[in-house]
Amino acid sequence: MRESSCGYCKKSNTKADIQMKERIVFLDTIKGFAILLVVMGHTIAWTYPNWENICLFNQQESIEVMIGGVLWQIIYTFHMALFFMVSGYLMHNSSITKSIFFQKLKAKTLRLLLPYLATGYLIYFVRGTWGYWFLLSLYELSVLGLLVNICSNHFNRQHKFINDLLLLGVIYLILRVFTVIPVTSAFVDYGLVKYFIPFFFGFLLKKYEMLQTIVRHPYTFTTSLVLFVLFFISRYLTLVPPLYLVISKLDYFLSLHALLGCIVFFHLFMKGINKQIEVFLIYLGKHSMPIYILHNLFVIQITEIGLFILHQNPVTSITLQILYSFVVGIVAIGLCILTYKFLYRSSAIRLLMFGES
Repeated sequence: MRESSCGYCKKSNTKADIQMKERIVFLDTIKGFAILLVVMGHTIAWTYPNWENICLFNQQESIEVMIGGVLWQIIYTFHMALFFMVSGYLMHNSSITKSIFFQKLKAKTLRLLLPYLATGYLIYFVRGTWGYWFLLSLYELSVLGLLVNICSNHFNRQHKFINDLLLLGVIYLILRVFTVIPVTSAFVDYGLVKYFIPFFFGFLLKKYEMLQTIVRHPYTFTTSLVLFVLFFISRYLTLVPPLYLVISKLDYFLSLHALLGCIVFFHLFMKGINKQIEVFLIYLGKHSMPIYILHNLFVIQITEIGLFILHQNPVTSITLQILYSFVVGIVAIGLCILTYKFLYRSSAIRLLMFGES
């Protein structure tokens, strides 16, 4: 999740270097924003005694229960997709060779697969489930991304967008078919398929200036935001339940909701935000891996607050969700970073837990 920040250390006046520096800044900003949402989302869920009944949307529940999970549902429509889109953006390489392929494969194995294996029991001990699924899914998509680089560079030397789109479409359809065949479904990771589209949208975004221009356009921001809101509130139109069913199916097969949310925030961070907020998010982005690994240890659970939130009117409920999850999340993040800095002294722990050599 955290890439090298060496771009910050070199000063250069060339246009290419300045653009690369800006690119690194906005990617770190997005990662910082995304990891903050991860911690806030877990804070909200773990505040409720039976979080599945509240956070996992059900049109049959009371309005208090549905509103009690609204912030969690907004966050979970796109927050992990942001990480995958950033990783896909960084994965594009127009000059990859066999030697570079194996170098990057080794780097990704140490960075993602090793921490996934080494920290599996940590989350099991704390939360009762084995492993950080994100690390495994991102590793698989990264390996696939390396292979797509080779195929695209070989078969699409003219860099035609439609050719890359067809290549990725065929791969995605094959993966989807594998998920419905009993013999192969057990071997296809759910995250690999679910986040395939956001990951390779980021890949194409890096490769094609046309897509970057579209994402930066104000009309794209407005349209994506409006559609995101309309799609989200469709779930609350209980008098028209088929509408939510159709939109949820579109989201399942096309990651539509996630893409809209990602485009909104890619637009914001690519265009630039308040400098103080940007510095704060960049700092979180640089520490996104240790925060992700360690935050399970430090997010406190106060179920009384969760029950109190459920008895408030919608405006108060949402306000309390935002304030509580942000404050508790910031405390947990602070403790994560302090723990990381302490553990960083051990090269073995640094490699095993955070994939840093």
